[in-house]
Amino acid sequence: MRPHLLLLLIPFTALACTSAPEPVPAPPPSPPTSQRSGGAVDYSAIERGILHRVNVERVRNHLDTLRWNAQLDRAAKVQAVEMAAERKLAHELPRARYPSLKDRIRYAGYSYRNLAENIAYGYPNAEYTVAAWMASSGHRTNILDRVSVETGVGVARSKTGELYYCQVFGAPLYVLR
Repeated sequence: MRPHLLLLLIPFTALACTSAPEPVPAPPPSPPTSQRSGGAVDYSAIERGILHRVNVERVRNHLDTLRWNAQLDRAAKVQAVEMAAERKLAHELPRARYPSLKDRIRYAGYSYRNLAENIAYGYPNAEYTVAAWMASSGHRTNILDRVSVETGVGVARSKTGELYYCQVFGAPLYVLR
C-alpha cells in the first residue's frame, strides 16, 4: 500500500483548496505503531507524536510552537474518522455529516481568522506522516505558517487497517491578551 496525503488551505474566511502536491515516495517499513495492552492501537500517542514532531519542525524554523486546541482537535478527529469510514482521502466528503472543513469547524465552534488542514493515509506512525508532510511544499507551508497558533490532530483506522490522519491548523478570530 502506498501512503497518500493532501492538504487544504483556508486563509481568512474564504474556502480555497490548493492543487494537490506532488506525490511523496512511500516510506520504508517501520516497527508497529504504539500499542496498548491487548494489541489495540493507541491513537492518542500517535496524535501527540504528530503534534510533537510538527512543533520540533516549527522550532527548527524559528517559529513558536503550536498550542493544542480542543475545538480544532474535535474537527480533526471527525475528519479522520469519516475518511477511515469511507476509505477515502479527501478534504471534502459529500456523504459525511460534516462534509467540508468549514462545516467541521462550525460544528466544533471555532471562530477563526485562518485555517489550514493536512491529511494523509497509509503511513505507519507519526514520524513518517510528518516527514511526508515536510517533504511536500503545500503541507510544509501549513506546518510552518506563522499565522497559525493552534492545532488539533485526529487519527483513525479503516476496516481494512489503513491509518487516516488529519491535522487542522488555526488562528482564532480574537486573541485575548
